[in-house]
Amino acid sequence: MKKNNYFTKVEDKYVFNISLIVWHSIIMLASIAVVAGIVGFLWTISPTFKERVKKDPYPVKAEYPAPVAVTLSDLSMQKATPVAPQKEITAEPESVKEEPIIDTTGLANYNISLNIFKILFRESDWKGSGYWSYPYGQEYWDFYQKEKYRSWVVSTPSILSRLESSYKKTNADTYIQKKHLLDGYTNVIKNRPAGVRAQLFDIVIYNNTKNINSTYQNCMSLSKLLLTLPHNVDLSHINNTLIFLRRNESPGNELIDYTSSILSKVSPNQRVSVLTTIRNSYSSFFDQDFTKQKEATDMFLTLLSNIKENEQNTMLNRFYRVYTIKNKDRNQKIKQIEQDYEYSVNQIEERYTERLYRAQRKYNERKELKANYRYRTLIVVGSGVLLIVLIATILAFLSIQRSVRKIEDKLKKKSIRKL
Repeated sequence: MKKNNYFTKVEDKYVFNISLIVWHSIIMLASIAVVAGIVGFLWTISPTFKERVKKDPYPVKAEYPAPVAVTLSDLSMQKATPVAPQKEITAEPESVKEEPIIDTTGLANYNISLNIFKILFRESDWKGSGYWSYPYGQEYWDFYQKEKYRSWVVSTPSILSRLESSYKKTNADTYIQKKHLLDGYTNVIKNRPAGVRAQLFDIVIYNNTKNINSTYQNCMSLSKLLLTLPHNVDLSHINNTLIFLRRNESPGNELIDYTSSILSKVSPNQRVSVLTTIRNSYSSFFDQDFTKQKEATDMFLTLLSNIKENEQNTMLNRFYRVYTIKNKDRNQKIKQIEQDYEYSVNQIEERYTERLYRAQRKYNERKELKANYRYRTLIVVGSGVLLIVLIATILAFLSIQRSVRKIEDKLKKKSIRKL
């Protein structure tokens, strides 16, 4: 009996007290784990922010070289380089078309223009020339006087027949279109002496285009040019100008009109040569860029007063050469500046892209880490709560057991006293 009491006292004094401390410690640790798990869970569901990435500022582009300037000293260092003349364009074969139904609208005005055009030519040129041929012998014609025994052979076509051929080539079907084209021919022919008008007309219609408006525009450009050229100018220069206009159409008209406006500033005996240089340089020096050639020519005109009259064409040729060389060098420098700038910009863009990639990768890693820890923190919280509930239940049972023992002890003591 005494032995059992001893063990009961030891159990009450040490086992229960020590167990209580241990259980409380475990509960505290479990509570800490629950709190840590809740904090961790809240961290995992919190928004993940992507790191801000800044792009480096673009570099300042280097200044372009100053526009090209050519001085007289530059021209004195250069030798004239003759410009290769443009190749002639052979006449295109005339296409044979069926005669369309002619609209008589505008016939009266056309006849007025035709009469004005006719006055410009000598009678012999207007009628043309030829001879009678007698296929059966002249004696048949002399005896029978019938047209079937002779035929007219044209040696030189009349102006009118050549005019009709030009209408077909340019597709001028109505009298309004014919008058429009005829007015263009008239503006060219009237500016030359009567002796060369027939030959000039042949050159003009030989270089007709297949379009009425472009042919008319070429005639108007040529008529302006002829006003600045001497009357005795070789017709080959006119032919070459028309070839140039036919090959270049609208830009060519701009250049010839511009040339007409500046030739008055050039010495009369140099105008034809200057015209040839300007016309040939359009392709050889300026790559068919009218704006660039006009800029160079305007710059040359500022130096014209300091150039001898008989050297104007030579100096213009030199000027174009020097201007082209200097511009080529300037364009290469500009190209290098653009390449350097583009390279710098590309480097900045590459670095910026790399930073964006790193920031995105870091952002994705954080999101993945939070996702992984989210489930673990829930397990920790759940385990801690279960552990606390389990320990609380055990402690409750132990507490009940201890209380029951204390009650038993008191009852035993009362029964002993009664005895």
